Amino acid sequence: MYPRLTPLAAAFSFAFLTPAHAQTDTNLDPIVVTATRQPTRSSELLSDVTVVERQEIDEAGQSTLIEILSRQPGLQSAANGAPGGVASLFMRGTNSNQVVLLIDGIRVSSATTGSPGWSRIPTSQIERIEILRGPASSLYGADAVGGVIQVFTRRGGEGFHPFADVGAGSYDTYRASAGFTGGAAGWRYALNAATDYSKGFNSTRNPGPRNFNYNADRDGFRQNSISGNLAYTFAKGHEAGVNVFYSNGRNDYDSGPTTDPRSDQVVSSYSAYLSDAFTSNWTSTLRAGRSTDDAEDFDQRTGRRTSAFKTSQNQYVWQNDIATGYGNFLAALERLEQDVDSTTAYTVDSRSINSALAGWRAGAQEVSLSAVDAGDAGVQAVLYTIDGGSQQTYTAPFSVADQGSHRIVYWAVDNAGNSETLRGGYVNIDAVAPTVTADADGLWHNSDVLVHLSGADAGGSGLAGAQYRLQGAADW
Repeated sequence: MYPRLTPLAAAFSFAFLTPAHAQTDTNLDPIVVTATRQPTRSSELLSDVTVVERQEIDEAGQSTLIEILSRQPGLQSAANGAPGGVASLFMRGTNSNQVVLLIDGIRVSSATTGSPGWSRIPTSQIERIEILRGPASSLYGADAVGGVIQVFTRRGGEGFHPFADVGAGSYDTYRASAGFTGGAAGWRYALNAATDYSKGFNSTRNPGPRNFNYNADRDGFRQNSISGNLAYTFAKGHEAGVNVFYSNGRNDYDSGPTTDPRSDQVVSSYSAYLSDAFTSNWTSTLRAGRSTDDAEDFDQRTGRRTSAFKTSQNQYVWQNDIATGYGNFLAALERLEQDVDSTTAYTVDSRSINSALAGWRAGAQEVSLSAVDAGDAGVQAVLYTIDGGSQQTYTAPFSVADQGSHRIVYWAVDNAGNSETLRGGYVNIDAVAPTVTADADGLWHNSDVLVHLSGADAGGSGLAGAQYRLQGAADW
């Protein structure tokens, strides 16, 4: 018998998640939050986004965030000296101070250098990385010209899952981490601790009269870090939680034969959030957090502190996500407070930034296909094409997000080799807002004036109507 395929009604899909709860679809269409500040399937985005999951991090074998990022296309890194040294990240040719780093939704960086401590964020604490390439200043401020990197620390789930890792390598290098994740009865929790140590190598191995920084000693590195989160869903759609990340490390570097300098740096992020889905279409999220980037340099021969640069940032966000038949709306208020404590005297050592942002994103249409076979062979595969493109095998609902009318052709094949006659349908998407103009001339008149409204819709669905309201009136 020929199998029979039935298309299910296309529906708008949208999931409300807090920035700390990014999830991955089992069908390899990950949901990301960094590109739009709202949960969005990667297939629906026009932005260039890469997601690095925990499995890929484990397989890569790198020990720091900067090492993982340097493997990604469009990103270049530069590091000074031995492990733990100052590192810079460049995205698509922009400066190193034009890439924003977020840890669990909280901004982390140095206000004096403009860059975060990339080398002080160990991969052992990371569950997931989202990389947004290209300008994102409308969502994250002027220093996001190059892009945004968001790090999500390990998360809890159902059950109890302990883990541990131990490694050793050349230059007397050792690292270890251990922790657990879990959840039950509305609670989710995770805790992870790690340590990294290396005696290192001599980072300036070219002695000579022109190399004033040469020192024959080895430049070692050590770092301890911890991360954790705790969340509780006290009612359906209502969750409160806290996130913690703390890393404390030190590294030796060369600055001439008569000194033995060392750099100590603490990078931390703490936040608490409350997410409330007041209706099926409206979710409100409050988030408050604090981050620090505290770097100090010492001369180990004299014990004297040679420099100090500490940046503390307080961040407060109120974000509202609203899903409608006309798309998904974003409205948020944000306050960022920055303070600098340094051995260098600055004319201005504190500032606050108040921001308001709003956005709109057309909802993509999700198409589902199902097949049945009246014979005994059973359905072997469901196949489809979009707009005459290449044949694809259906494994899960897929999204169609581009503007315009799209023809979906679909058919099924059973295990006996019988193929259904090709069938088709259209998915129409109009993500372009209509425009309305009035012929009011703005002049004063001594009698009634007839005002004409005219509208147009470039999106293709047509104009449903136009509304107006006189100044001071309550109703449209």
